[in-house]
Amino acid sequence: MRRIATSSRSSLLRRASKTSSSVRVPASSSRSCLSPSRNFHYSRVMASASPPSGAALSSIAEPNPSLFKGGSNGDAKSVADTQLRADVKAMGSLLGQVIQDHHGSEIFDRVEHLRNLAKKFREAGGGRDAMKLEESRAVLSEMATYVSTLNNEELFLVSRSFTHFLALANAAEGHHRIRLMHAKANTGTGMSALSSKSDSCGGVLPQLAKEHDADAIFDALTSQTVELVLTAHPTEVNRRTILDKQRRVQSLLTLADRYRASGEATPYKQVELNDALYREISSIWLSDEVAREKPSVQSEAARGTLVVETVLWETLPQFLRKLNSTLVDTIGKKLPLDAAPLKFASWMGGDRDGNPNVTSTVTREVCLTNRITAATLLHRDLTTLESELSITNCSQELRDIVGDTRENPTDAFSSL
Repeated sequence: MRRIATSSRSSLLRRASKTSSSVRVPASSSRSCLSPSRNFHYSRVMASASPPSGAALSSIAEPNPSLFKGGSNGDAKSVADTQLRADVKAMGSLLGQVIQDHHGSEIFDRVEHLRNLAKKFREAGGGRDAMKLEESRAVLSEMATYVSTLNNEELFLVSRSFTHFLALANAAEGHHRIRLMHAKANTGTGMSALSSKSDSCGGVLPQLAKEHDADAIFDALTSQTVELVLTAHPTEVNRRTILDKQRRVQSLLTLADRYRASGEATPYKQVELNDALYREISSIWLSDEVAREKPSVQSEAARGTLVVETVLWETLPQFLRKLNSTLVDTIGKKLPLDAAPLKFASWMGGDRDGNPNVTSTVTREVCLTNRITAATLLHRDLTTLESELSITNCSQELRDIVGDTRENPTDAFSSL
């Protein structure tokens, strides 16, 4: 259920080399990522705050990086693509500042030098252009020679720099796909809330409506069940802490989009959001991103069901509401309240396929933990519902159950 982004060193360098030549940013004094000081991006001393006219900026050395530097001219897609490049450059430059703040300019310079060599290698065809084969080989040899001069600590920090840059770029690209889907959905005229792509429900249902009876479509949809089985990933080494931080980075990108769209991007909010992004990137850099201890079956199961707690619990009801809206728009029928076209199961803690640590006791413990998690999620939602249902009038059916009592409705039901 989870995708792990991996890259070879060569693909990592090719990705980092797609950006332009650099503008140097001098190192600042040491600064903790938890510093409460405000206006960091605007008070930061920059020797190259104004690059030469026409000079392109490095993806990890842009002065005063901000999520609010994207273009606003052109059609929706071109504006969105420009914003993607701006997001990658802003987060990469914040990462560059973090590297300088905690390791000084020397490491940063090595990262930039290797990135520029990788850029030259890519411009020379990357070994795939027969006309530039000699040039690309010469650049590759220069890169290898340069890397061979780095000591172990420098190799670790430089490699880690590119790894984190790729992770941030992946986060920006994932967010960009959602951005484009929302932009396309906002141009629609009907009630369909799902994407109109041919491989999605929003695209398939209108096509089916042209070829089949509405009742047949409705019966097929409401009688089928797709069961998605969660399973532990045997090579998952990313810590839950890092995954949480990456999700918060995505949330900040979403909030920046909202500010831009609504006109709420005041200078204060821009600085607040940019500072929050700096803190998250700095916190990621200062954290150990790899789980150093082999997880137990129980902890592996808990980490796997995290997707239910953080994603599916909110996303699935939203999807069903959107599916209902699409059905109404397409065939004029509503999705029944008891319809369950999607269900979830789990092998974690119960799969005995060669794992001697999965015993009956472990399975019982994992099932109990999952039940507690489900009860906790339900209790949270019921508590919210309790505050919303402040009405005193009810149906006769409910009155027959609770009588004339005015006590807390959850207390009344618990006694049944």
